[in-house]
Amino acid sequence: MDTLGKCLRDLVRRTGTPGKWDLARVRCLARKMAVPLKKNYIHIGGTNGKGSVCAMLEAGFRATGMKTGCYTSPHLIRWNERVQINGNPIADEDFRNLLREALAFADEILNTSLSCFEILTVTALAYFARETVDIAIIEVGLGGRLDATNIIIPEVAAITTIGMDHEEVLGDTLEAIAMEKAGIGKDGIPLVLGDMPENALEKIRSVVQAPIILANYNRWVPQFKYLHGVEQMKNAPVALAVAEAYFARTHSIKEARMEHFFAGVIETRWPGRWEKRSIAGRTWIFDCTHNACGLPFLQANWEKEYLPAPTIITAMLGFHRARALLPYLASIAGQLILVQLDEPRALTTELLRELVPLSFAGEIVAIKNLENLSLMITGNGPVLVTGSIFLIGRILEAFDGS
Repeated sequence: MDTLGKCLRDLVRRTGTPGKWDLARVRCLARKMAVPLKKNYIHIGGTNGKGSVCAMLEAGFRATGMKTGCYTSPHLIRWNERVQINGNPIADEDFRNLLREALAFADEILNTSLSCFEILTVTALAYFARETVDIAIIEVGLGGRLDATNIIIPEVAAITTIGMDHEEVLGDTLEAIAMEKAGIGKDGIPLVLGDMPENALEKIRSVVQAPIILANYNRWVPQFKYLHGVEQMKNAPVALAVAEAYFARTHSIKEARMEHFFAGVIETRWPGRWEKRSIAGRTWIFDCTHNACGLPFLQANWEKEYLPAPTIITAMLGFHRARALLPYLASIAGQLILVQLDEPRALTTELLRELVPLSFAGEIVAIKNLENLSLMITGNGPVLVTGSIFLIGRILEAFDGS
C-alpha cells in the first residue's frame, strides 16, 4: 500500500510548470472527485497577508460554532498543515487516501499533466466536501485568474494587497499584477479590497463586475493574543470586512455572532509571522517577509524593537526578492548567515553574497545545511530569521524536533 510519503513524493515530482495554464484540467479533476464548485467558500488573494487573513477568518468562524475548512500554502513543517478542519491538520491516513485517489484520477486525464498545486487544491476541496464543513477558506496560490483555486464560486472574495512579486509570471507592472489578481472576482460576488496603490485599485475596479467593499482602516480591530507585527493591523480590517460581507450575504449576521467572531479572531495563531521565541537564552524572531511588498512592515517592526544589531539568517527564493531585501537586512545586521535551500528557485549562497552591499562590515557566513547552526552565531544580540517561509519551517523543525 502506498504510504503518505510516497504519495507526497509523487506529488512533488509534478511541481514542474505545464506548458499552458488553464482551469479546464483542474475542473476535470474536480468533477472526477465530485467536488462542488459552488459552496460556502471564502476566496482570499493578494500579494501579501493572504495566509494571515485566512487564519483570522478560520479562527473567527470557528468561534461562532461553524465547522471550518482552511486551505493555505506553503506549509511550515508538514504538508498536512495546508489542509485543516477546525484548526487541525488533515490526518496522515485521510491525506494519503485522498492524494492516492487524486493522483490516480490525474493520470486518467489525457493529453495534459496536472501540477502539484492543482492536484493538492482539488484534494483539499474534496476533503472539505466529504467532511461537510460549514465554510471553507481558500487561499490563492499564485496570481488569481489562472490559479487552481479559481475554479470555486465563493460567497465572498478578497484581495489583501497588490505589490511587485512573481513578475516573471504575473507581469512587471502593478496594473498587470492587479489584472491577474482581479481574476478571482466573480459577477455579483462581493469583493473586499485591502490597502493597495491607487493605480492597482483602479485597475481592479475597471475589470471586476462585482460589489466592491473597501476595508476600513479606521475601524476597531482586535488586540491579538498570539499574532504580532504591524502588518496585522492591515490584515485584520480585511478579515473583518470579509466576515461581515459573508454574514450579510447569507442573512446570518447577528450581533452575538459577530461578538463570537471577534473573540475568535483575538485567539488567531499563525506561526512564523514576527513570532518571538527564547531559545538557549537568546531572543529569536521568525518573520516571513519574502518580497519588496513586505519590506516596509519588516522595517517598522524592527524599528519598534530597539534591540542590538542582530544576527540575520536568511534564504531567498527569486532574484528580485533578494535584490529588494538584502540591502536592508545588511543595514541592520551585525552578522549575516546566508542559507542555500534545496528548493526550486532558491538562490545560491554565492549569488546572495553578491547582493550584499560592499558597505556591510559584519561577518558573512554561507551554509547549505542547518547542522550546528547555533554554533555559527556570534555576539550576544538577537537572531532574526527572515526571507523564506521554508527556511523558518526548517529551523523551527530543527529546534522543536517535530
